[in-house]
Amino acid sequence: MIPSDPSGLLDDFFLKIYKEDYSIYSMKNTIIMIDAGFLSKVSRKLGEGHYFKYDLLKFSKMLAEKQQMIFSHLFFYNAPPFQGRNPTNAEKKEKGKL
Repeated sequence: MIPSDPSGLLDDFFLKIYKEDYSIYSMKNTIIMIDAGFLSKVSRKLGEGHYFKYDLLKFSKMLAEKQQMIFSHLFFYNAPPFQGRNPTNAEKKEKGKL
C-alpha cells in the first residue's frame, strides 16, 4: 500500500502490521498519523509565514486527549500529492516537484 493510493486501504495495511498486537488496541486507543508536508503547510499558514515550533510527540498526545482517546503510537510520514487515474495538469505539476 502506498500513501495516496486509492486502491490500498489503510485499515488493511495496519491489520497486517499489527496482526499479533491488534488485540491490545481498543476503541479508546488510537494511532496518530501525521503527514509532514500537510502539517508544515498548516503550521506556516497559521503562523502567518513563520513555522510553529512544537514537539510532535506532545502534540500527538494532546490530539488524542482532546478526543478522549488513549495515545498508542505516532506515524509521521511524508506522502506524495494525490494524483487521480487521469491526472489533471495541476496534479502532474505538483508530482513533478518531487
